[in-house]
Amino acid sequence: MLTFFNPPLLFYCVKEPARTLIVYSSKRGHAEKLARAVFEGVRRTPSRATLAEASPEAGADAFSMVFIGFEESAPQPIREFVESNDWTGKKVAFFGADAGFDALSKKLGEAGAEVLGSLNAHVTGFFSFLGFGDVSEQDLIRARGFGERTTNTAFYFRVGGNKEKHRIKGYLKD
Repeated sequence: MLTFFNPPLLFYCVKEPARTLIVYSSKRGHAEKLARAVFEGVRRTPSRATLAEASPEAGADAFSMVFIGFEESAPQPIREFVESNDWTGKKVAFFGADAGFDALSKKLGEAGAEVLGSLNAHVTGFFSFLGFGDVSEQDLIRARGFGERTTNTAFYFRVGGNKEKHRIKGYLKD
């Protein structure tokens, strides 16, 4: 009897699985919705995903990659989380709703992290200029794709099949 094995599957069995932390701080719920969507995307990869609210106690030591999400500018819980962790050799990506990532991205880059990218969703609705709108379904689909694609790229996970590649690249639903 012939037995075939998939070399990437064997690789996953031998090597310790990659671990990814999705941490967020949300005032109006927009960043939390995006965090859950990113979490769903990361769970479609071989990486182990953990979702947590930002706090100094939410340590990033056990994780190879960290997604950081917030609304508008980085709030106090995110700043405390960043200050309380060692970023040397970690891979970082940002997501948020109408958020600015430049200052935090520069700070983490100087601390030794590899910044992989960001996803910025826009709040829509009648009072969106006051932050009372909502993130669109399309932005949630984009967030799922961002989580999956960024994790696959960060850990060099192989994506097989044209249908899978097209789904991830185009942020399409199943």
